[in-house]
Amino acid sequence: MHRLTIVAIVLATLIAIPAAAEAQVVVEVGKTVKVPLPRQPLIIGVEDPKVASIAILPKGELLVTGKKVGSTRIVGRDHAHVPIVMGVSVVPEKKKTKRKPKRREKPKGQGR
Repeated sequence: MHRLTIVAIVLATLIAIPAAAEAQVVVEVGKTVKVPLPRQPLIIGVEDPKVASIAILPKGELLVTGKKVGSTRIVGRDHAHVPIVMGVSVVPEKKKTKRKPKRREKPKGQGR
């Protein structure tokens, strides 16, 4: 009976602890963003390499490049086998709109 009580307390504690929020990275198609890693990874990769690619930098950072619009996750483990998980959303490239300069009209009566 004592064991059952301990198991119930442990399970209740685990259920009460909220899951850690997954980090989210947003990148435009064709762009690259630098993201700090929470820990140095032992192994890391992208679930869908058609959507995004990654490169590990020496100072505990990650370069994430958007390849096509969609969502994927970066998953890995550190040296203590603790999971590293980040959500990645690749969004369309923001188009810069060029504005035509306004023509300044000459005041009436001052033209040639």
